[in-house]
Amino acid sequence: MSIDPLPDLLKLSASDRADLAMAIWESPSYSGRETEHQSKDADRAELDGRWTDHVENPDSAIPWSDVRAKYIS
Repeated sequence: MSIDPLPDLLKLSASDRADLAMAIWESPSYSGRETEHQSKDADRAELDGRWTDHVENPDSAIPWSDVRAKYIS
């Protein structure tokens, strides 16, 4: 049998709900947070590198219309 704590949690004051959210966020059992931040950092680095490449050589870009015609037709 599953118990839904949400109705009781929503009865808490806004301050208490914020404290609870922070406690969950900071809990060591939330292991996905580390990986999530690393992925975002890696994604940001990849995008920054691609932008730098484009700025240095803008003629290397392929127009969207060409990509679309080749792969989406």
